[in-house]
Amino acid sequence: MNEVMVQRHLSRLAGRMIPIGNPNDDGIGLRLGLSARGAGIHLGEYHITVPFYPPESLTFGIMVNGQGQRFIAEDAYHGRIGENASRQPMGTVYLIVDEPIFGRPIIDGFEIAAVENSIVDLERALDLPTDSLQRTLELYNRNAERGEDPILHKQPPWLRPISDPPFAAIECSFGKAPYMAFSLGGLWTRPTGEVLTEDAEVVGGLYAAGRSCCGVSRSAEGYVSGTSIGDATFFGRMAGRAAAERRSAFGPD
Repeated sequence: MNEVMVQRHLSRLAGRMIPIGNPNDDGIGLRLGLSARGAGIHLGEYHITVPFYPPESLTFGIMVNGQGQRFIAEDAYHGRIGENASRQPMGTVYLIVDEPIFGRPIIDGFEIAAVENSIVDLERALDLPTDSLQRTLELYNRNAERGEDPILHKQPPWLRPISDPPFAAIECSFGKAPYMAFSLGGLWTRPTGEVLTEDAEVVGGLYAAGRSCCGVSRSAEGYVSGTSIGDATFFGRMAGRAAAERRSAFGPD
C-alpha cells in the first residue's frame, strides 16, 4: 500500500493493478528491518490474479492473446493465470465464451469487448490476425469433443466445445481488466526468524516473519493461496521461540 515502494520495486504493476491488503500494509516493518542492517531480497516479486470467475461456467471458456492463441489452461490456479496473462504481448487477453457458458464475473470492472454471431465476426471485431481465432477454436473444439486438451492439458471436467452462438469476448487485458496483486519479498531471514545482513550475518535481536520477511514463496509463479498465513503462523512461531531462547540466554536486558 506504499505507492513509492511499489513504483520503485514493482514498476510494471504500478497503475495497472488493484492492491490487496489493508491501509497499514505500508512497508514499515520491512523498512525498520532495513534500517537495522537487515537485507531485503526478492523485493521485485509479487502475487497477481485476474479473477474472471466465478461464475464457474466461465472456466469452460478459452483465453487467447492478441495473436488469437491460447497460452494457458483456463482451469489453472488463478494466480498462475494472472501472471501469464499479464505477460502476453501488449498485455492483450480475451476470454472467449459462447451462449451456454456466458456469465458476468462477480468482480466489477470486467467489460465485454465484443459479441458476435460467428467466430469470424468476433475475430474481426477484436482485430485479431485473420483465421487465428478460427483455427484456435477449431483445434480446441475438436479435442474438447474427445475430452482432451493435449496442448495445455485443461482437465476433462472443464472441457466442452465452444460452438453455440452468440459468442462473446470478455476483456481480460492487463491494465484494463481488474488485476489484483500484493508484494512478496522482504527481509532475508533464517527459518527461525533471525534477520540476516547482506553478508549473511545475523542481526542480533532482530526477528521477522510473515510478509515482513521473504518467506517461502518468492515469485508470482510460485505463490498459492494461504502461503502468507503459513509464513506468519509457522515461521512466526519459530521466530518467537528463537527470541525467547535468546532472552533466556542473555537475560532480560
